[in-house]
Amino acid sequence: MSFPENIKEPARTMLTSEGTINRSSHIVFDETNKKYRILTEVECEMIQMFPPNWTNTMPMRRRYFYDGKCVSNWNNFKIRTSIKKILLKNE
Repeated sequence: MSFPENIKEPARTMLTSEGTINRSSHIVFDETNKKYRILTEVECEMIQMFPPNWTNTMPMRRRYFYDGKCVSNWNNFKIRTSIKKILLKNE
């Protein structure tokens, strides 16, 4: 893992611990205020291909948890469904 995250490259897998500071946290350097920070809830949603504020009805900690867990499962489902369609089309 690079430190800080290279925002010009694809993001790493998000975990349920997003929003906390630990060895797997996504840390970016904010060019605006010249400080390191964790990803915002909206940035996490966008990494997972969901619209901004998709989880804005939840408390902040729960938003990070869903972005790291449930959202990943949804993307996995979409990928599996797409691959299945391609395979069935090529039979």
